Amino acid sequence: MACSLARTWGIIGEPWTPLILRDLALGLRRFDDIRADLGIARNILADRLQTLAQAGVVERREYESANRPRLEYVLSDSGKELVPIIMAITQWGDRWTTDGAEPPVVFHHQRCGGQSTARIVCDRCGEDLRAEDLQLLAGPGSKTGPGTFLADLLPRAVE
Repeated sequence: MACSLARTWGIIGEPWTPLILRDLALGLRRFDDIRADLGIARNILADRLQTLAQAGVVERREYESANRPRLEYVLSDSGKELVPIIMAITQWGDRWTTDGAEPPVVFHHQRCGGQSTARIVCDRCGEDLRAEDLQLLAGPGSKTGPGTFLADLLPRAVE
C-alpha cells in the first residue's frame, strides 16, 4: 500500500507493541525481563519482537548466560526515532484518558534537567502543528489509479 501510515501501523500497531517499545526505550533488553514487566504471553512477545526485528526497529544481540548464548533486544536507530512518538501518544493518554488523574510517568530531559513534553512543530517556522492548520497533498510517492482513492482526491504537491 502506498501509505506510510498504514505501513507503519502494520509494524507498531499490533497490541502490546507500543508497550514493548516503551520497555526497550526504558532499557529493558532481555526477553524474560520484558515478559515479566508486561505480563505478556511468551508466544505473543516472541511474535512481536520478531516483527520488530524483521522491520529493522529492533536489533537482536547475543549475550552469554549460563554458558549458552541468548538474545537481548535493543532499539535500532529507526526504533529510537519512535520514542518521541510514543512520548506524544503517552501525553495524549495523560490528557484524554485519565479522568484528571496525575500522569503515571513524566519525561525528564537529561540535557537540561527539566521535565519535558513532546511537541510536534513545523520544521520551517517552528509553530506547533495543529490539525486545522494542515492540508494533505499528494506527494511524489503517491500513486493514481485503482485502489488509490485518497491519492486521486488530493491536490498534488508543488515542488
